[in-house]
Amino acid sequence: MNKFAEKYINLPMDIDLKNSLDTAREEGKAEGIEEGIKRVALNALKMGKTVQETTELTGLGVGEVEGMKE
Repeated sequence: MNKFAEKYINLPMDIDLKNSLDTAREEGKAEGIEEGIKRVALNALKMGKTVQETTELTGLGVGEVEGMKE
């Protein structure tokens, strides 16, 4: 844990603020996962995988994967 977090982690927090921070953290994780999946798809296409193989690998839609080919 970094020094900033250590300093403020134990301070009493308003419930709404804590919920907002928790929500932001979860949204950040989701965005990171989504970005990672897109990178995997792009790499799969660069390696010669078909659109169908890439959609099966990543769970992305055909249209989204086809858009990456351009």
